[in-house]
Amino acid sequence: MIRWLTNQKIGKKLAILGVTVTALILLNMVGMIEIAKTGYFQFLEREHIEFVLLMQVKLDQLQETLHHLDKSIDTSLITANSTERLEMGLQPLLDNTVELPIACLDAVNGIERSAFTLLGFGEVFTLCENDIVDLNQANQIVENYLEQAISFASFVDTFQNYLNTIQNSSRRFSILVPEARNTVQSIILSANMLLSFFVLGLFWLISNMLRTPIVAMAKRIQEIARGEGDLTRRLKITSHDEIGEVAHWFNLFIQKLQEVIIDAKNVTGNVADGSYGMSARAAAMSEGANSQAAAAQQVSSSIKEMTATIRKNTENALETEQLAIQAAADAKETGQAVAEAVLAMQQIAQKISIIEDITRQTRMLSLNASIEAVQAQVSAKGFAVVASEVRALAERSQRAATEITNLAKSSVIVAENAGAMLRRLVPDIQKTAELVQEISAVSKEQNTSTEQINWAIEQLNRVTQQNALTSEELATIAKDLSTQSEDLQQTIAFFNTEGMAQQRYYHY
Repeated sequence: MIRWLTNQKIGKKLAILGVTVTALILLNMVGMIEIAKTGYFQFLEREHIEFVLLMQVKLDQLQETLHHLDKSIDTSLITANSTERLEMGLQPLLDNTVELPIACLDAVNGIERSAFTLLGFGEVFTLCENDIVDLNQANQIVENYLEQAISFASFVDTFQNYLNTIQNSSRRFSILVPEARNTVQSIILSANMLLSFFVLGLFWLISNMLRTPIVAMAKRIQEIARGEGDLTRRLKITSHDEIGEVAHWFNLFIQKLQEVIIDAKNVTGNVADGSYGMSARAAAMSEGANSQAAAAQQVSSSIKEMTATIRKNTENALETEQLAIQAAADAKETGQAVAEAVLAMQQIAQKISIIEDITRQTRMLSLNASIEAVQAQVSAKGFAVVASEVRALAERSQRAATEITNLAKSSVIVAENAGAMLRRLVPDIQKTAELVQEISAVSKEQNTSTEQINWAIEQLNRVTQQNALTSEELATIAKDLSTQSEDLQQTIAFFNTEGMAQQRYYHY
């Protein structure tokens, strides 16, 4: 029985306890009702006795009339009806009295009557039934007398006999009802005591079934929380109720926790190894970052110098560009001047040609004059001298003109050559100016690009320095991580996760 109750669910256990408590309460209520009914029977019995005594008094008064024949019979002693019992006649008293056993029989049901019969008090209900019969017969005697079917003396004797029978039944009823009340009280009290002890025992048993595993579980949790940390122990499952299920899931939880702690130990070991490797790599990275920072700083310095050089080249290219532009303009103007000089020499050559013509004509004239002078001889002697001088001058002019002509031709050739060279030079100078402009533009772009490269190198330098700082911080963090992983390993080592093959159970 206890084993069966142990394996029941908590709700069923509490339901059983509730049923027993309800049965105890119902038993108390039934007992109180039955005791109250026996008290009601006693009340009816007292009322019955009172009515019987009143009827005896009325009958005695009628008998006293019988001894005094000179007196008339007072029928009010038989039929008088009143709210006061002392003023009622025999017939109203009989009517009220017959209601009492009827009320006694109506107060109990078949089950209660059977229970009273089993207890040995079925006679109570038999007396009530007989009493109803006797009262009805007595009432019939009264009716017969009032209808003058019998004599007064016969009425008195017969009614007295029924009244004696009713009094005897009332006396017996007054004896049985207290006995039944005491018996019912004893039975109800005994049943209540037995059921109360049963309820208390059941309550203790169920509370012990509920409390013991909970206390064991609480103790196990306290052991884990306060410092023992033994994860190999398990709760022993002794029932299949909710607490048994809780113990089962608690064991599974401890097993999972044990597996997690084991995995955590492995992970912390790996983390420690990784942190050591990270620390070493971070140190190497820090050294590489420092070297990179130094190289970047050197590159930045070189770029700065190159930037200054390019800036200077750009300035020189700009100045050269201005000079080339000016030279191109001067060459252009020179070409124009040469062209004008060639034009003037051509005009000089034309004039010299005119002078040569004049010189030829003068020489021709001088020859003609010489010829005429020869012909004239003496008369023309002075004229011959003049002609000779003219001829001499003409010859000299001719020679000078010839020389000038040659020089002019040479100058024209030189000027033409110079003009041709200048004409060829001007496009070259212009091309040079254009190239210098392009060089200047490229130098400007190169200067801009160099400045951008310089800015990028400076940024790279800053990033590299930042990386160096970060690598140092990373090395510090890796070192701290290694320390913390060691601390975590020491903390997790608090839990005992060994002994998986032989699990220890905590009994309760």
